[in-house]
Amino acid sequence: MVQKLKNIKFESLIFFISLLFSANFSKLFYNSYYSPDFEKYVMYIDYFTNRGGSPNLDQGVIYFYIISLFLNNSKNLINPNNQELIYSNAIQNANLLLYVIGLIGLYKLLKIYKYKKNDIYLLFSILNLLPIMFAVRVTMKPEILAFSLIPWVIYFLKMYLIEKDFLYLYYLIPILSILFTSKGSILGLTVILVLVFFGKEIINILKNHTTKGIAIILVFIIFLVPIYMENNSITNSGVLSYEPPEEYKNTAPINIIYNFNLNNFLNDPVRNSQSGSFLGLTLLDTFGDYFQLYWEYEYSLTNTSRKEILKSGDFLIDFNYKEIFLPVNERYLNLEYYRIYISVLLTLIFYIYAIRKIFSKSYNNEQKIFLILPFAGMSLLLFQVVTGIPAQNWDPSKGDTLKPFYYSFLFVLSFSFLIIEIIKSLKKKYKIFLIISVFFLYIFIMGFPKANNSSFDNAVIYKNQHLITCEINNIFLGINLFEKENIDCKQNYKLFCDESLFNDYEIYMTNNIDVKKVENINACKDLYEKDYQYQSTAIKLTNTPFINLFYFSLSILVMAVNEIKFNFNNKKRKIN
Repeated sequence: MVQKLKNIKFESLIFFISLLFSANFSKLFYNSYYSPDFEKYVMYIDYFTNRGGSPNLDQGVIYFYIISLFLNNSKNLINPNNQELIYSNAIQNANLLLYVIGLIGLYKLLKIYKYKKNDIYLLFSILNLLPIMFAVRVTMKPEILAFSLIPWVIYFLKMYLIEKDFLYLYYLIPILSILFTSKGSILGLTVILVLVFFGKEIINILKNHTTKGIAIILVFIIFLVPIYMENNSITNSGVLSYEPPEEYKNTAPINIIYNFNLNNFLNDPVRNSQSGSFLGLTLLDTFGDYFQLYWEYEYSLTNTSRKEILKSGDFLIDFNYKEIFLPVNERYLNLEYYRIYISVLLTLIFYIYAIRKIFSKSYNNEQKIFLILPFAGMSLLLFQVVTGIPAQNWDPSKGDTLKPFYYSFLFVLSFSFLIIEIIKSLKKKYKIFLIISVFFLYIFIMGFPKANNSSFDNAVIYKNQHLITCEINNIFLGINLFEKENIDCKQNYKLFCDESLFNDYEIYMTNNIDVKKVENINACKDLYEKDYQYQSTAIKLTNTPFINLFYFSLSILVMAVNEIKFNFNNKKRKIN
């Protein structure tokens, strides 16, 4: 056992620690119940948990059903007080699963390009702490599903090009069927991705392997029709049937592409100030939270209780109050502006470096394709808002249709191929410095350091008590929190039978057959052990989308079979 621990590489250890940290960080400090458009998309969850009818929306259902599975797994913890928190944890756990599937696909893809395992682990550690991935991992939107599957699409396309085995193209069919029916923007970006990576080969296959090419297309259509029909029967809509709200029924002027007011950008970099500037919006929202939906959201714990450690006055470092006094005007010591402009600087560095490498001879054409992916995403969104094709979808007061979030899965691919080139050129001591720098940048952008107070500490403790990692987290929370009276982790029945519920309300519980009034905690515990739920928050998994579920399961099976086949061939080569 000791020998196995000694064999654990520094890079893989950092990856798992950063993954655990980022997952717990988001659960402790962000409530996904208040993520963008939750009130709209929760209709899918209500449909699958027997709390509502058809969602009547345009997006595919498999992503929301996966969240419903996680929510159903926690149904015996839900009470009227913690309902929001249980929903939030279900969303983030489902997204974590999809995120890991995407990382595995990205790992396989990077290995094709001969990158070292340890460098990939370091890259993934940075991805775990990437602000835009925080947004993707806490939001109940299918962009995380796209991140989960897109690396596998490119991987299987690449494997076909290497081995010329048509089986890899058949592997793609269930994956592409899900992507094509999940969301209109994901459909468009996936088509662009396939054409960019595989356009010439499609023509070559149809020209030189006509029968096989036609067979693959027919099988794909045969797969695509049932999942589209199932989605349509559930949602009464399709991915191309998006009907925008009235305020979005506009097209943007062409000058939105290049319009940029430097004075406005520097002096007023706040939400909606850049609604008419694609450049300004992109600079502020790629590594930042310009729309104040995540770590800058008003009621997020990342945004509350922020400590201003820089003060104006004669130079002094106060270790007791953890403050630094500088002989500088107060205006220049506002940490909020530093957070904003650090994120802008990171965006500039990324895109300047990416553009430089696109025109550099040091990168081959395949690597350059990855670097242009975010620009492809931007172009598609700009095309839609300017032309109104396939639907008008631009609110001139916000401009939020152009958010980097919508092409985040392409941005992360580009970011990965850019950063791993930097990582592989660094000596180990500089790699360690890079990871430490990324960590401190991350927590600073996310709103730290914090000024401890009872309200903040109790909110963190309450959230932590609902996490499976509660005991581990308490090691760190016990050191950093001021209020520790209720820090102990609780058994599940104590979380379910919240004492405060029995003070002011009449409580009823149900097992979906009968309903019972509960007057005290002992009665609650008894019914908890019999799988009763609170009547007002009861859920029951229903309306299973069998075709969607089969396609997703088949996609996972394909990934697993490919891995088994890959390992078998590797062993065979070593023997020979």
